[in-house]
Amino acid sequence: ILVKIGENYTTSLKEVYGGGNKALVTKNTTKVEVNLYENATVTNAFNGGNEAGIEGTQSETPRAIYAKGAIVTGSLYGGSNSDGPLTETHVYCTEDAVIGSVYGGGFGENATVTGNVLTDSTTGEKLPACNVSINSCLIQGSVYGGGNAGEVRGPTDVDITNSNAVNVYG
Repeated sequence: ILVKIGENYTTSLKEVYGGGNKALVTKNTTKVEVNLYENATVTNAFNGGNEAGIEGTQSETPRAIYAKGAIVTGSLYGGSNSDGPLTETHVYCTEDAVIGSVYGGGFGENATVTGNVLTDSTTGEKLPACNVSINSCLIQGSVYGGGNAGEVRGPTDVDITNSNAVNVYG
């Protein structure tokens, strides 16, 4: 699944999902990637689905959400909306994106992220459940390594470079 919003044309949307609407993305899916480009204005964007998760680990079904110069007036989520588990999430904000708030996890209480399933082949350390990387962006609210209400079971990694945010929570 490859979602591209605002790559060539001005595009305004309320919600963007990398996953399905009440339909699980199975581990047979090659990847789930959401790209929000400089011509995109979005209220909320999710790498997961609306009441649906993404099955399998990052190595089985790679997943990530990228805000590349986009405007996200609400929030950018690595996880799902109101329901739907994921094993890991990756959120990247670059190229002067302007974002309301950023969450490594999901929005709703049942939009959980479970980590500690992969290890770094070089160091042997457990990789984070939620990875948030922000470079050259304006975050008008806060950055959260975890979810809004959804539980994150495992470590989070938040890396902010040359950017502004009101608050940062690991």
